[in-house]
Amino acid sequence: MIEFCLAMLVYWLVYAAIALALSAPFIFLARKRVDWHAWELLAFVLPFSLWAVLVYVNDAGKSLSNLVEPFVFVPAIPMAVLARAIVGRRYDQTRLAAFLIVLLCLVAAGVYLLMPALPE
Repeated sequence: MIEFCLAMLVYWLVYAAIALALSAPFIFLARKRVDWHAWELLAFVLPFSLWAVLVYVNDAGKSLSNLVEPFVFVPAIPMAVLARAIVGRRYDQTRLAAFLIVLLCLVAAGVYLLMPALPE
């Protein structure tokens, strides 16, 4: 269990770095259009955490080759940031941010459930 958690932490750091690098331009350009809150950083944590829990609970015959799955749903994060930047202040920002985080979690779960077991 400890080894799994440490491995997932290192894996998450790579995942989060890629997601942040892809999202940073949109966050920077939308800094005057959107009021960003610290809790919105959960968009970088919750989808990966949900995926990791699903992997731990039920591997469904998946192998180490399936460790590419987070990199399939990592582009969803900058797309959510871009959507938030485009919408700006037209809608309730808190509800929109919460909706987008839930949507990111659904995308992560969908990738886990729909991705077949890849050969090693």
